[in-house]
This record gives sequence, C-alpha cells and structure tokens, in this order.
Amino acid sequence: MIAQVPSGTSVVAEQGSFAMHDMWKNFGGIAALSGAELTLQAGEIHALIGENGAGKSTMINIATGVQQPDRGTLTLKGEQVEFLRPKAAVERGVSVVHQERNLVTKFSVAENLFLGRLPVTGGLVNYRRMVAEARPWLKQVGLDIDPLTEAGRLSPGQAQLMEIAKALAQDCQVLLLDEPTSSITEGEFAHLFDILRNLRARGTSIVFVSHKLEEVYALCDRVTVLRDGRNVVTGQPLAEVSQGEIIHAMVGRNIEVLTGSARQSSHVGGVRLGLANVSTEFGHVGLNLSVHAGASMGSWGRGVPSLRALSLGSRRLLGARSGSTPGWSRSAILSMRSGNMASAT
Repeated sequence: MIAQVPSGTSVVAEQGSFAMHDMWKNFGGIAALSGAELTLQAGEIHALIGENGAGKSTMINIATGVQQPDRGTLTLKGEQVEFLRPKAAVERGVSVVHQERNLVTKFSVAENLFLGRLPVTGGLVNYRRMVAEARPWLKQVGLDIDPLTEAGRLSPGQAQLMEIAKALAQDCQVLLLDEPTSSITEGEFAHLFDILRNLRARGTSIVFVSHKLEEVYALCDRVTVLRDGRNVVTGQPLAEVSQGEIIHAMVGRNIEVLTGSARQSSHVGGVRLGLANVSTEFGHVGLNLSVHAGASMGSWGRGVPSLRALSLGSRRLLGARSGSTPGWSRSAILSMRSGNMASAT
C-alpha cells in the first residue's frame, strides 16, 4: 500500500546524505514544484519517477545548481548548502549524467574526463599525466578504451560510462542519472546496472530517473513519485509498493491495458511511413517501422535505442531515403508520404 503524502507536509524522518526539503519553483506563474521532497541515504539507489512535467527535471536542476528554488532547502550530510552554479554542486560531490550526453566530441576521452581541470606542467597540458590519471577512472566503470580515443567515436553506452567516470574523478558522492537507459543497448544496460550496484556498495547515493518500471524494480531500493510538482510517494521501499500502485500514483487514476484487438480503429489507413532495416549513427540497427494513416504509434523496449533521433524532422528521414544524410544506411525505405508526396526505393 502506498503511503500518500499530504501537500506541504514534510515526511523527512531521518537525516540523509542529501536532502531537498519543501522545494517550490514557478516559471512564468506556472508551478513546476509545490513543496516537493527528496531524501537520499548513503549507499542507496533511489528512483525518482513521474509523468513528463511532474517536476523531475526541475528537481535535478536545483540539486545540481542549474536553477535556484523560489523556496526550500538543500542539505548535504546534515549541512545546509546552496548551489548557485553547477560548479558549486560538483565541488561538493553532487554530479549529474543527463539523458543527452555532455561531451566535447572532438576532444579525447581523457580531455573530457578532466575538462576544466587539465593537469598542467610549466604552463602546458601534461598529456602523459592526464592519460595515466584517466586509466584508473575508466577502469572503475569497466571502460577498456584508450584514453586518447576521440570522444565522438564512443557508443552511447560508452559515452554514458565515461560521464560517470568523470563524476567519480570529481569525488562524486551523490550521482543523479536522468533516463540513463534510453539510448543504450541491452548489453550496455546490464553493464551499467553492475556499475551502479558497485557504486551503491561503496556508499554512493544515486538518483535513478526512469519511466521503465521493470528497471526501477530490478535496481532501486526506494521510490519517490512526483505528480504536478508534488510528492504522492516519498522514499517508500519498492518491496512495499506494486507497479500498479506506482502507476496510479503517477497519473492519479487506474490505467486499463488494452489488447491489440481493442486498439484497432476502423479509421486506420495505409502505411504513410515505412522503414526497413535502417541503421543510423545514433545507435539504431536493423530498425523496422510502419506508421499508418490515422494511427498513433508508441515505441517501448528494454535496451532499445531511442527513436527520438527519428523525430528530428523529415529532412533526416528524406536524407536516409536518398542516402544523402551522413551516418544513415538502409536496405529499403518502404514508403513515405507527406502531403501529396510519395516515395519508395
């Protein structure tokens, strides 16, 4: 049974390694947070979940100094802190790995690892020392790569692990992960979870933001659920909460799962967009897709690379069809219609 949290009521019963208390934030008169709470203990993986717009990103931005709360307090190991900029958070051991990678692709892995604090000798960057110091941090996250490898050559999963290594190199004690499995393969997914479990065993506090409940239950210890900027579940052990209860907490109602036949519509027409065996530089391999006129299509799956890259505009898709967009390859584009335009290979 989920313990519901009354609006404006603090449920922080014990001092955590990191806590956000009574967080309020408005943007142009619109409330993003209304008294939100989050308390982390040392050596735990804490799920922070909610629908889009629930306030998760705002909480992360405040925790890492990107934004300032209108009201509320942050505490780190019992001490009240204020992060006026991201560097201040990093210096106190609070780091974030965003869903979108934050790398300088033309720099080496080692340069990205120590960006802003490159080792210098006699006024010049000491590359030999930088490479030597990079190796143990890469080893901690299981990255067996040359530190001088150009960051742009890394897979999405490798880039993510490199950012975790960067956080560890900055003495990270609180690690926030925003949708960390959205663009990595199943093998990378399993490796990431092993790394996170090792960090938990070492006492690191980890916030895990995900919409994938099967991942949350496989990895996390406790859960906080936000809805409309307010807590509806706060720090409850996952063993005490069912997936159905969490979904109800997220959306405020029960969700009926429809069968395939129940979802069929007599208004669905022919294929307007069809892809076959498409691969891209974004990590898609052997992608097959059919979108019918009058239909809405959802995509879901563990370890499946994000389809967001395919929604960047028709120019990318048209380039894929004609072979003119770098980084795209395909055996066939079945059909694509936009207005009165129709094409096929």
